[in-house]
Amino acid sequence: MEVMFHLVFEIIKIVILSAIYSGALLILLSVFAKFSPGSRVAKLLVNKRKFFGKSLPVLWLALFIYLFTYWGDHGFGDTSILPIGHHKVVNRINSESSYIEDQHGKQLTIERFLYSEDYLFAVISKDFEQNKNDLVVWDLKTSKWKFYQKQDYLIIANQNNYPLPGNFKDYDYQYNKYWNGWRFWLLP
Repeated sequence: MEVMFHLVFEIIKIVILSAIYSGALLILLSVFAKFSPGSRVAKLLVNKRKFFGKSLPVLWLALFIYLFTYWGDHGFGDTSILPIGHHKVVNRINSESSYIEDQHGKQLTIERFLYSEDYLFAVISKDFEQNKNDLVVWDLKTSKWKFYQKQDYLIIANQNNYPLPGNFKDYDYQYNKYWNGWRFWLLP
């Protein structure tokens, strides 16, 4: 049910964004057409309603497709997705636990984390009993995980300028930082 509600919300949002973008495109091209009256753009804008009517579904389709790409997919319903780079994501289900997944489908539950262009640094969830380590560094380019005990990580962090575990943030903070703001208002 949550997925359907979210999908309907996104479709309505895409309709609104398409109308805004079609109107903005019409205004922009109209200004351009005033400075070049004999151009193809001016001929295209002879019937502005027709142009608006044709650009609206094209923009709607483009935004709808974007919604399902790596850069636009933020999850539906009870799942949420945070893209962190190199086509890797941090997932969360039911607002409970966050996890990362390697190229083989192995999942690792994490609590707090930070990420940079090429790495994700995370505290491993205490509920994850298969691993006796405290922290993980995920090389996003190679998709390899390196596990550390806290004292070993602190040594490596000082040597490589990695962030310290005290600076790691929870999933909600990271998700809101990424998806709110301009992405919320301008993208589906």
